[in-house]
Amino acid sequence: MNNGSSIINIEQPINQYNNPIITKVNQKLLIKNDNFEQQFYFDYFKQKVAFITYDGFIKIYDIIQTKDGQKHVYNCEIKAHQGAINSLSWQSPKMDNMIATCGEDQTIQIHKETGKVWRQVHTIKENQNPKIVKWIENELILVVGYYEGYFEIRQGEDYKCVHKFEMFNQLIDFDLQLMKQDAILFCCGRNSNSQFIFQIETIKFNDQQKIVNKNKHSALLQSSIYNLKIAPYMNNNEIKVAGQYQDKAVIITIEYNEELDKNIEKFTDQFIQIDSDSWQFEWSTFGNELQIYTQQGVKVYQQNIDDQFMIL
Repeated sequence: MNNGSSIINIEQPINQYNNPIITKVNQKLLIKNDNFEQQFYFDYFKQKVAFITYDGFIKIYDIIQTKDGQKHVYNCEIKAHQGAINSLSWQSPKMDNMIATCGEDQTIQIHKETGKVWRQVHTIKENQNPKIVKWIENELILVVGYYEGYFEIRQGEDYKCVHKFEMFNQLIDFDLQLMKQDAILFCCGRNSNSQFIFQIETIKFNDQQKIVNKNKHSALLQSSIYNLKIAPYMNNNEIKVAGQYQDKAVIITIEYNEELDKNIEKFTDQFIQIDSDSWQFEWSTFGNELQIYTQQGVKVYQQNIDDQFMIL
């Protein structure tokens, strides 16, 4: 996996610098309700957080900043699926306040907030097995990853499939980031020989009538990478993505050109020893701080002048 960089065990504190306010979820909120999945999802401005449950509910909390720190105030509960919810994605506020989910009941659900009331506005049920849904920012476009390893692009008010491509025999995880009119995907899955593959793919949306996806990098792994999370801010022509690899967290940094017309050849990785399986990774707005949520609590790592992430 590592391409020219050493494995670094991070335990030394560093001085804080360029430290924007970041939003953390109260660990007690995660563990007080046994029916919560460990995954949670911030809205665009990180003013709300949505939890998913094993019995098909979305529970939304408002994040309130006070002089004593952040508070999480219960907002509402939405029944979205019959059975467990697999994935949730908030749309940006330019497209109204919308949430997309997919569940074990083989449906994709779209909910929209109108006058502080959430209502279901669309259901997709085609006897398929959606695992992960992601909005394309500011567009009525959903990228759906299925357990069987293929992806669909769904767009328009009826969210019909306009492009489909297969990458794996089994999808493990993916995250994506919009760049100009293109999206870049970091994903992991299994091939027909049950080998683990880490792949970087682009989806070009320049021509809505002819969406094109291209492989930019592919590598075999000894085990899977999951809980993938791309940093929201691109700096110095670099993209950072965090995930769990074996018993460590890994931060992968790749160089890219804005047109995304070249294969990705150069990347570096940094490994961080963690005390238990990670539940989730969350980046700060500018991608210089990373929160790692585990059963033992949340830890914050900050990028130093040598571009290494060190624990605060």
